[in-house]
Amino acid sequence: MPAANPLRAFAKKAMSYPTWIRQKLLTWMFRYKVKLTGTVSIDIVETDLKSVTFRQKNYKKVQNHIGNVLSGVILLTTAD
Repeated sequence: MPAANPLRAFAKKAMSYPTWIRQKLLTWMFRYKVKLTGTVSIDIVETDLKSVTFRQKNYKKVQNHIGNVLSGVILLTTAD
């Protein structure tokens, strides 16, 4: 039997709260656990525990020399 994933357990618990607080809880946990996501201001918009929708605003501090968002795509994989 695989070990329980504490982040998944937190996400399942957060799904029982209203949308506005769920987004804040999941974003806070994601920024706490994944380095530099707080710096580039990535927010979790929604999740169904199988996929996640992120929002990243085009702030000056995260732009490259062309003016685009530096970290174009963030790929997250989870193992069940």
